[in-house]
Amino acid sequence: SDLRKAYLKISLHIHPDRIGATFKEATKAFQVLVTAYETLTSPDYIPSDEPTSKKGKKKKAAQISRSNEGCYTTKIHCPRCDARWNDKVEGNPDYYYNVMMQGLKSFHCATCLLKFGCMSAKHHCPHCRKPFTYSPGDYHRKITCSSPKCNKPFGFYLHHMSDLTLRNLREEILQTRDETAKKMAGLKRRAKRAARGEEEGVELRAFAAGLAGGGPK
Repeated sequence: SDLRKAYLKISLHIHPDRIGATFKEATKAFQVLVTAYETLTSPDYIPSDEPTSKKGKKKKAAQISRSNEGCYTTKIHCPRCDARWNDKVEGNPDYYYNVMMQGLKSFHCATCLLKFGCMSAKHHCPHCRKPFTYSPGDYHRKITCSSPKCNKPFGFYLHHMSDLTLRNLREEILQTRDETAKKMAGLKRRAKRAARGEEEGVELRAFAAGLAGGGPK
């Protein structure tokens, strides 16, 4: 998409390895870019732990269940330092892969501490290890490697998650989205105040210029 192309183009220009020696805020700028891209591309989907029946009563959760035939826990790498994410040495549970690949949450790189999600991450084909473009909509289907030399199909592994884990995840996502919405609303209010202040400043300068010129004739 155009948004991804723009993200990749900007990321090349402000990558810390590229401009870090001359721009001290390169790491911060790169994090802002990644966060903005993940926010703009995050799915609206929120895992439901308590579906509601037609009568309005809550019923026992029914998690998505599918075959893992032809599916892999694909390798995910940090967009900044290229370190592999969720390596066994990090001690994270296997279901973190589900969460990451569905775009439900961003995680920190254990090497450079960049916080990123599935959209900005680097993904590699489980057959040829070549990079491929990924989006959360691909998680529950099989795709084909874009490399002409490979061209093999593969899916993404669905690890088991307990009902309690799913419920806690849902609460965390809702809280994070609420905090993000409040933060964005605050930024918009400050932008409006700044715009009004700029307009008032222009009027005051024009008034002062008029006084300096002796006022209206």
